[in-house]
Parts: sequence; structure tokens; C-alpha cells
Amino acid sequence: MNKLKLSFLSFFFLFSWFSVNSYTAPVYKVEVLIFENTAGTEIDNEQWPELKETPSTFDTVPVTQRGEGLFKELPSSALNLIQVRNKLEKSDKYHVIYHHGWTQPVFTKDESTAAWIEIPGVLAGKINLYKNRYLHVSADLQFNSTEGVVRLKENRRLKSKELNYLDHPLFGLLIRVVKL
Repeated sequence: MNKLKLSFLSFFFLFSWFSVNSYTAPVYKVEVLIFENTAGTEIDNEQWPELKETPSTFDTVPVTQRGEGLFKELPSSALNLIQVRNKLEKSDKYHVIYHHGWTQPVFTKDESTAAWIEIPGVLAGKINLYKNRYLHVSADLQFNSTEGVVRLKENRRLKSKELNYLDHPLFGLLIRVVKL
């Protein structure tokens, strides 16, 4: 009888451990720096399609400052792109719009939820991190620039611990993702 109880308990422990661990996702530290290109690039010859839609808030969650929920904002002391931000701010060619970091679990594309970021009247959109075989980012951002309303919509494979750049002639996004 003791062997039966021991077998049952062993099976229950292994099943519980497998069930819990099969639903956990790796947690990543995400840092995003978005800046405007104020250098007056030669964009007169470029034509962008008229914006017929804006980034959707569907399947998004805002990054919370209270440390609750899926995305937990990091304090400014935990950010690593401070030197990059300082260089951009010293230049008269760039203006930093957004610089924040957060932690989040990263799921597959079908299970993922995007982080919603917004500066009313300036910037709105979502950044979605997901991992299938590799780590990916999907950004859909709308920026109200002096040139008009423009949109950056891009999907890219990321390399963890490296600085990744997504760009538009009028603004850019730097993202660094590190597995915790």
C-alpha cells in the first residue's frame, strides 16, 4: 500500500510540476527609445499612402507604472539606453519622444499581447514581442510630426541583448530585449 501511495504522489508531483511549467513563459526586460528626426531629411520626393486606419488597441495592455499586470514598468535607474538618449538629446537633429522599459513574459505569436504606449497628441501604438523559434517584434506606431501624421508598421526578428533599430524617415525606434 505504501508503494501505491508513493507512486501516486510521485505521479501527482510530476504532473503538477509539468502542468505549471508548461504554461510559464520566459520573462524579458524590454527597453524602448523612440525619437523624432528633426534634421529636415530630404523627404519631399517620398510619398506615403494616406492613413486610413490607426493602430488598434485590440489585444493590447498598457504598460503600468504600479507594477501590476502583464507589463511592469521599470524605474529609470534600471534603463540601459541612458547614454544613447543623452547623445540624441545633445544633437539638434533628434528629439526623444519616449523612453521607457518594462518586464513582460514572452509567448508565441498566437498567445501574445502587445504593449500599448501613448503620449496624447504625439504618439500612439503598440509593440508586440513574441517568440516562435526566434524572438520577434511587431511595432505599429502613429506619430503626429510637423510633417503630418505618419505611421511605422514593421515586423522584425530580434537578437536578444542587442540594440535593434526600426525606422521611418521622420522617427525611429530603438529596442533592446534581454531575457531575465
